[in-house]
Amino acid sequence: MECFEQYQLHEEVATCLAWSNSGRLIASGDRAGKIVIWDVQKREILHVFTSQFIIRSILWSPNDEVIYFAGSTNAVFFYSISSETVQKLLETNLDGIYDLAFSQGGVLAVSGESVTSLDAKVLIYENYHLVYEYFSHSGAIVSSVSWSNTGMSILSSGFDDYTIQIWNPFDPPVKFRSYFPGFREVIDAAWSPNAQYIASCTNWGPIRLHNGDNGNVLFDTGEFMVAGNALSWSPDSSRIAIADGNGGSHIWIVEDNVVMSKDQKDALGTTDIRWSPKGDLIASCNLKGIVNIWSF
Repeated sequence: MECFEQYQLHEEVATCLAWSNSGRLIASGDRAGKIVIWDVQKREILHVFTSQFIIRSILWSPNDEVIYFAGSTNAVFFYSISSETVQKLLETNLDGIYDLAFSQGGVLAVSGESVTSLDAKVLIYENYHLVYEYFSHSGAIVSSVSWSNTGMSILSSGFDDYTIQIWNPFDPPVKFRSYFPGFREVIDAAWSPNAQYIASCTNWGPIRLHNGDNGNVLFDTGEFMVAGNALSWSPDSSRIAIADGNGGSHIWIVEDNVVMSKDQKDALGTTDIRWSPKGDLIASCNLKGIVNIWSF
């Protein structure tokens, strides 16, 4: 693995990033509320704008014309690439938002924090109207949410209750099953693109691979432990990129159960990591506001 490009795009901690569906652009956000849109091919900044809150999650629209973003506020916003304007998409009843996820059919799932009421939940929006609330997590925070590739199941991870849960997002929401990946705060969990597996990471411990049907732990990274900040599957479901809060980034080759650590240029702590849509590049960001692009 080699560092293809390295960019100082942020003055503050870079918190999250996302590839466009074409694989041509990257959007990254930071703790100061700044979002930068970078053209990977041309190696130039296309757009920069600032919000008044910490950015925690960024999504691209299918046509790459809009990015959706949210963070330490109760609303979801969007930025139009063509008009260069920011607008509020919707307000939630959360105290802050941690993650956003669209199903293939365009249904939006929002997870976040409910610090005042301690009723951790995930919200489901159809046509940007609230239709379901999922309350089976306990505590204040649901740290991540993702859809299965069929759009019929949702995977959510509860930071405070140490669980990852799979549930039916349709009326009424029905919990299928809960897993306890290590009895620590769950930071991230993600379906494999082929929906056969679930990967999970906690604030300290091995990365675990679960059977997507019954939740059994198939294997984990054993003595290789990380302070996991984020996970990202390769498009072919063969590898998992791991953002290590203690320094650096790693690739877990699932079939061989081998972990490769890449060049430690971001050893100060990786905050997010994402595979490109084609699976040939990996983007990561770190505590110093640097965005790295890696070839694999």
